[in-house]
Amino acid sequence: MTRERATLKRPVARGAGVSVSSGFTLIEFLIYLAIVAVALTMTTTLASALLQAEARGSVREAVDASANRALAHMTEALRAASALDVPGSSFGISLGRLSLTMRDAARSPTVFSVTNGRLEISEGGGAAVPVTAAAVDVTGFQLTRLNPAGAEEGVRIQLTVSFRNPSSDPQFQFSQTYVTGLVLH
Repeated sequence: MTRERATLKRPVARGAGVSVSSGFTLIEFLIYLAIVAVALTMTTTLASALLQAEARGSVREAVDASANRALAHMTEALRAASALDVPGSSFGISLGRLSLTMRDAARSPTVFSVTNGRLEISEGGGAAVPVTAAAVDVTGFQLTRLNPAGAEEGVRIQLTVSFRNPSSDPQFQFSQTYVTGLVLH
């Protein structure tokens, strides 16, 4: 006896208008569109965050560079000075003035002061030259005498530098205070 296997075959309707499509359905298209939209949103958010972080870094760098340059100028001048010009200096006020008597008479007096938000230096009575960059404002330049009765005279400098932000954009608001003590030798 042979076993015959029964197979069921479906009849194929010819000309019944059945077509097979290999495209997307509307739901598949909407899902793909949503995935692309989410990816683009995440990419733009990340790019925006990176640009803001870069802007904040540039602001901090400008403030630090300007403050470091100012402090380096003052350090150099104090090393070359023979004495603090106490009557010509302003101590204990927020925008003080530092006047130094220099060993080199052509550079005496050397004066550090703040004018229109910029720390300036003038040497030997000459014209004032800006020490800080135009991108920053010096909002504090407070001086304190150190050891006025002792053998070594010095000064404590508290310098506050802010990024100049005319548009008041929060990402460009940055201010830093630097404190150092310098002694005349």
